[in-house]
Amino acid sequence: MDLIEGRVRYRKGKKWKLRWAVLRRVNPATDVLNLVMYADRHPDQSNAGARHKALLSLKGFSGLHVLNKMDKHFNVIIIITTDDVIPLSFETIDQRAEWLVQLQGHFGKEKSFQGIVPHKQKIKSGEAVLRFYNTFFSLTKKDNYRLIGNWKFKALPKYGAVEGGFAFQARPESPTGDKLFTYYFATRSGKEIQVLFDSVCRAGEAVPECQSDTSQPGTSDEDSKPQPSFLRRAWLRMSGKRSRKGGKAPRPRSRSMPSAGKKKAENKEERSPMAIEQGVPLVRRNESVPANIGGSPDRTDSFNEVFLSEEKSAVPSPKSPPPGYENIAGSPRGIRGNGPGG
Repeated sequence: MDLIEGRVRYRKGKKWKLRWAVLRRVNPATDVLNLVMYADRHPDQSNAGARHKALLSLKGFSGLHVLNKMDKHFNVIIIITTDDVIPLSFETIDQRAEWLVQLQGHFGKEKSFQGIVPHKQKIKSGEAVLRFYNTFFSLTKKDNYRLIGNWKFKALPKYGAVEGGFAFQARPESPTGDKLFTYYFATRSGKEIQVLFDSVCRAGEAVPECQSDTSQPGTSDEDSKPQPSFLRRAWLRMSGKRSRKGGKAPRPRSRSMPSAGKKKAENKEERSPMAIEQGVPLVRRNESVPANIGGSPDRTDSFNEVFLSEEKSAVPSPKSPPPGYENIAGSPRGIRGNGPGG
């Protein structure tokens, strides 16, 4: 059964190719859609005798993204699946709107939230988008729209808004995977995401496995608990704020070189705070120097200039004369001998 068809530009690799696209329902029982690409429109509307150029299965559908422009092509819809990213460019906005109605009518409307996936998790980190649907939710990369993870609500034991984001526990898709993994999504819309999850998991208790953890880390009640909830432990571990039990403080990289903070503290201690506050000059005035010496209009600068210039031009006093000599005033050289040859 064909839902919609039309001429589109489909990007394969780095090249855009003009194709005749047909959105076809494979089997009403399985409710799976296929996107079939033909070289051109076949005279037979059902395209039964035409040979397709590409057959793209939307079985692992994970999200939709609408763009006005992509690679010099306009009116773009990006279909995200578990294995591929399918960009489609349409000739007009109306044509794109018709295809969007058919896709949303089958998969449902999406609510997306931007955020960041931190490091040290079982999934790829970086800027991401959380896409919420009625039966599942997914995380995709923000730059290339690649899928990070896709989870159904029946495989979601716990979830809840935490400080600075949203955290949830999930089981792997493999049938033998019984281990639970905790994931953290940093976003400002953590409470809004929790409300959407509650609308699905708690709607008539349709999915009893889902349990929301409404405890918010960072509050006084939560901090007073000896054993925090799993969401708080995950948030503390991922944000690096969880204290190590019995561990030592991290050693500095080099003990021979003091840190910049210590240097600043030493410099502050050397300079007297009382002198700075009261405006006392660092070099005191010598009262024996006449007050008219020093041409600077600033009195403080004159004190420093005179005193420092005297220190630079000062000549060390002559050594004491040897025995038999004495300093006589009025002598050309200032020294006259009293010996027999004087």
